[in-house]
Amino acid sequence: MNQSTEDRGCGRGDEGFTLAELLTVLAVIAVLLAVLVPSLNAARRAARAVVCQSNLRSSGLAILAYCDAQDGYLPPAYGYVGSADLYAQPEEPVLGIRHWSGLLLSGRHVTEEALHCPEIPQGGLAPQNTEESNLDRGQTAGRTGVVDVQARRCAFTVNEALCPRNRFRTGFEGTQRPSRLVRLAQIRRQQRTVLLTEWPADWRIVSGPDSTLSHSHLPVHGFRGLGEMVGPDRYDLNMTVSDAARPCLSTGNYRKVNSNDLSISPNGLRRYPPRLDWVGRNHKGSAAQRGVKESNFFYLDGHTESKSVHRTIDETAFEWGDRIYSLTGHNSIK
Repeated sequence: MNQSTEDRGCGRGDEGFTLAELLTVLAVIAVLLAVLVPSLNAARRAARAVVCQSNLRSSGLAILAYCDAQDGYLPPAYGYVGSADLYAQPEEPVLGIRHWSGLLLSGRHVTEEALHCPEIPQGGLAPQNTEESNLDRGQTAGRTGVVDVQARRCAFTVNEALCPRNRFRTGFEGTQRPSRLVRLAQIRRQQRTVLLTEWPADWRIVSGPDSTLSHSHLPVHGFRGLGEMVGPDRYDLNMTVSDAARPCLSTGNYRKVNSNDLSISPNGLRRYPPRLDWVGRNHKGSAAQRGVKESNFFYLDGHTESKSVHRTIDETAFEWGDRIYSLTGHNSIK
């Protein structure tokens, strides 16, 4: 005798999902993903921004600790390896570059991890002279066999008005205004003066279209030379000559950069950008400023803030120094 339909398990209760039911389930899942994924991505971005800000603060406090150990002097942004005397550096970095991050690491003021930002690939930018395995796409090594005294990856850069470049004597690399080390105690408005900020994720924004070397050792600043300064010299602090005929003027040979100087969206194609174009815009802004990317900033009094770089050059709250402390001679600004 043949089994009944029910005995063979072919009854209505054992049928699978219909096509309509499957499509309904898939539609519900799609809606849930559409709602949840952006929220998860936003949460991840927020977490990375917090880590970046925490690391920036640790690095900034490490610079202040270094300063305390150096009789109150902030470190130079960089120098050339070959002499401990900043006034007797080699003319060329044949032995490499000694970066402020290298000074902190050698003095055990900071760890490599504290110099990283998770929004930047591999945590930060590579040095100019580094191992082949550490180069970014399109980047070439500076000098064969030379490795800079710098963090293998560094996400942060210093304010040149406080931490000078290596040009400590007239004529060195064409210097007309020599640099000098800056003592923390001489800086006014410390709670509103930026010491440290982030690099962009793309090293070419800093290096420009004419170089395949990473210029991650360079500092940033918020000033521009007055007068007939052209080309790269307009933002090179050491190239603006003091006015010897009028040394007592209350205004100097520089002005503050403004929003008109900055690029809306920096890239590696602009040849002579203001140095604040190099500030990383790595984090999504607040709901009130949608579309405006922000960076983290560390101030001399030890606190950090996340904001647009444009807010640091507001006329009522310019945050890159009330003068260019790292220059010798008259260093007031217009």
